[in-house]
Amino acid sequence: MQDAIEECRKLCGRHGYLNSSGLPELFAVYVPACTYEGDNVVLLLQVARILMKTVSQLASGKPPVGTMAYMGKVQYLMQCKCAVNTAEDWLNPVAIQEAFEARALRMAVNCAQNIGQAASQEEGFYERSPDLLEAAVAHIQLIIVT
Repeated sequence: MQDAIEECRKLCGRHGYLNSSGLPELFAVYVPACTYEGDNVVLLLQVARILMKTVSQLASGKPPVGTMAYMGKVQYLMQCKCAVNTAEDWLNPVAIQEAFEARALRMAVNCAQNIGQAASQEEGFYERSPDLLEAAVAHIQLIIVT
């Protein structure tokens, strides 16, 4: 984007330097935005790693804690069906929370199973990065809802 703004400024000739063109302000506002906004992908992949670690520990019988506590209901959430039949049923906070829990857990378990089929864990993690990002977002949305 920075290059595109600079290209527009050059195409405007000397007028591109004028404040009335809007380009100097656009350039000044946009360029630092990359620095202070950052990139959430790195953070999401860290969340995904924690999700995969928690899923791998479910078989040991050690109950997950904190924001991962819902994963302790793995047997129920993996097979449960949505009990919502009418629009009014969605007004029940328990139904909403259960739907988000089932979604987040199923996505995490699916990713863990797919990573387990790869030649190595790192290779599987790399190949499944888009799915892992979606699973991390689902987990974060669950945290927000609850």
